[in-house]
Amino acid sequence: MKGQTTKGQDNAVAKNSNTKTGTENAKANTDTGVASNTIDPVTGKELTSTTGANQNQAGVKGQTTKGQDNAVAKNSNTKTGTENAQANKDTGVASNTIDPATKAGQKSDTTANNKQNSLTALPVDHAIKHVPPPKRVTMEPLKAEEVAGKNFYFYLSRADNHDGVEGEVDAIDFEKSRKMATYPANSPVKILLPAGKTKQISFVCQVFGYRKLQKEYDPNNPSEDLYLDEKGNLVIPFELMRLQRGDIAIMYNVFFFKDAALMRPESRYEVNNLLELLNENPSYKIMIHGHTNGNAAGKIIRMDKPGNFYSLTNTSQGMGSAKKLSEERALIIREYLISSGVGSDRMQVKAWGGKKPIHDKHAVRANENVRVEIEILSD
Repeated sequence: MKGQTTKGQDNAVAKNSNTKTGTENAKANTDTGVASNTIDPVTGKELTSTTGANQNQAGVKGQTTKGQDNAVAKNSNTKTGTENAQANKDTGVASNTIDPATKAGQKSDTTANNKQNSLTALPVDHAIKHVPPPKRVTMEPLKAEEVAGKNFYFYLSRADNHDGVEGEVDAIDFEKSRKMATYPANSPVKILLPAGKTKQISFVCQVFGYRKLQKEYDPNNPSEDLYLDEKGNLVIPFELMRLQRGDIAIMYNVFFFKDAALMRPESRYEVNNLLELLNENPSYKIMIHGHTNGNAAGKIIRMDKPGNFYSLTNTSQGMGSAKKLSEERALIIREYLISSGVGSDRMQVKAWGGKKPIHDKHAVRANENVRVEIEILSD
């Protein structure tokens, strides 16, 4: 390393790489370190921020200042935008993203984990919640020659009522146990098979609010549930089950401002998914677990105006431990849910600070340690 990072509650170091990728089961696996300018959703003023998978990262060489959320991306050529600071993007695309609060366009570039893989998706409106299933035209089990060269179509639906579900599917090279790319569901995509002998792929779907589901694809021996639709796409159906008592799910797409118990605007969608889960299941009770990267104390920025969950405007600042920061981050989600009508007696909070890391706090993927998890206590 050409520099030294100081201790902090959310520190993470990204080493030399032109590609920062990958998740599996913790799904928070974007190892990018980015510097970008974002727009405050309330004031409209430009803010200089650094974003990574779950926390902000500084794209500089050398020494970083002390902070709870610091991260260093050293000699990295990977760049992302606010909307792309998600834990699960390995796609090699240049795109314009839209800030959900300001509607302002932001340019971003991401680098593929594996250049031999490509994604070609037709336009899809991700706001459409209930997607009709693709029309099935084959009834018998498919043979190897029938699936060769076909575009894939991952159809996600609920196991209980068969309603369509929005989401994404990770493709994992079966032989190398390495993530290839992430593909949108409910839209045709082109996938190049791995270069190995078997060319097998593991397709993993993990949508918040549902249990993780994995399917193995062997082009030489297609499974019986695969079929072709009227457009000739190879349909791989995923019937997803809602979380049940004892399940713990990571909120992969909930992000916080640096050193703050305040969510970034792009967190709204996932938090509202949790709200939908609780409204749909009135008997559910949950525990909200908060985690940081490391146990160092530091400043904590808090909401000073009721209802200001997604902005740094009208905030106050104090000092606190890593455990306190993790607690306040869990509490801000709880307060949002209460403000949206969920009973306070249905939600508990557990603060862990940096006591339960996924990786060493100085590791390249240390940003994955910063997370919020939802445990279903009763259903």
